[in-house]
Amino acid sequence: MPFELRIDRFESSSSSTTVYGRLLSGRFYGPEDVELIHAGKLVALTVVGSSGATRPQDWPILPEHDTILNLELVGVPAASVNIGMLVRGIGFAQDPAGGRLQNEWLELPHFWAVHYYLLVGADDHDESELCDELLGISNDEFNGFYVEHFLEGDQARPSPYLSLKIDACRSIEVEYAEGAESQTRYKIRDESGPLTLGYNSGHFSLPAFRWAEVIGLAGELTSARQKAQLILLLLPGIWVEQADVADAANHLYASFKELDLFVSSERARLVKNILSHLQMDSVPWSNDEHLGWICAGQYAQRNPKNLLSTLVENDFHRIRTFFQRHSGQA
Repeated sequence: MPFELRIDRFESSSSSTTVYGRLLSGRFYGPEDVELIHAGKLVALTVVGSSGATRPQDWPILPEHDTILNLELVGVPAASVNIGMLVRGIGFAQDPAGGRLQNEWLELPHFWAVHYYLLVGADDHDESELCDELLGISNDEFNGFYVEHFLEGDQARPSPYLSLKIDACRSIEVEYAEGAESQTRYKIRDESGPLTLGYNSGHFSLPAFRWAEVIGLAGELTSARQKAQLILLLLPGIWVEQADVADAANHLYASFKELDLFVSSERARLVKNILSHLQMDSVPWSNDEHLGWICAGQYAQRNPKNLLSTLVENDFHRIRTFFQRHSGQA
């Protein structure tokens, strides 16, 4: 549900204006694209660059919390803002140029380093300290690849994404979207188009998949290389239950080996570090008779009771059908 905020006061800087106010309707859960409205007319279309809150009670923020939000409106001059104007959330706008398919990245160790970078660290060392040691890629190389291939720079370009086909009608996609905040979006695609099941970001919405679903989809592929690529693409989008940790570790290690990724002598240590970020004693999945597999996680898109979720009932039916097609899926 889009949020609406009435501006009570504002402050300006050289590149943005920060507005303060309370929600009138909807819910706020993090930076997104917004419209600035005055007297029912659109004044500006922009993004929330950063946000803060005074007296927050819960998340997402709701009108009844009486919380004062401060939202940085990027690129909006103070002259365009007046007290009493509305700020209306519109989610994350779709790029009219479409995505930028980059499946050639699947063959690049530097891409996989980006995909797993935030999971490389351990309690005693962060990812920047272990990048060279475990991935065999220096921080300078990593940063250079990321800036060249992922950041928009001065000229906007469509978000990069990767896609693996399961069969003639189904595929999985991982998109790296810039905008109000960077998001790694985990999607399925069927005859009706793409559907986002979760995303990683500063305001994450996970888990997107069950471990059994990932392994089930990999089992439908005939190429060992594509199986490894699918597992590695989707793994950061799940939480691994304690009962599945050993199986996930074996598949993760085997996938790195299949693609000849990273420092071979350090793969076991790398796998251990990655799973330390993803494992949980239990993950609140349940098989709903009507909707299929749903997750009671507080921030999960696949939680039908979650105010953060953009999925509607028909979306849950699509998800159920998508995963029911592989053998052994309930």
